[in-house]
Amino acid sequence: MEKLSGLNLENHGMTVIFRRQHSKHSKFWLTHTDGQYTHLSHLFYFHKEWLEDWGGRFCVLSNNQPESVVREICPVINNSVAIVRSDNSWHMVTPVSPLATHHRLTMKTVFWATP
Repeated sequence: MEKLSGLNLENHGMTVIFRRQHSKHSKFWLTHTDGQYTHLSHLFYFHKEWLEDWGGRFCVLSNNQPESVVREICPVINNSVAIVRSDNSWHMVTPVSPLATHHRLTMKTVFWATP
């Protein structure tokens, strides 16, 4: 991850978070940047298939507006997202539709510095 991000992560803590999201998890759909102590996040997905109308896509944004999508990533195996935190590393997840037959499964590895 150091080579990919260009960051020195030697003295960082690392937390691994597993998430199971469904249509009722509304706070994940808001545009945001990661917290100030998060220096790098890496997201991994666990679905063999995920239908487009299920939503749940990770969106890279050019600013804090949800319509400023630069790139969308489907939450399937062989896709992952690495985010180097900055004040303008805006992103969001599109809402998961109630029609989705699966929860959206994510593993997030966070490298953080202590305050």
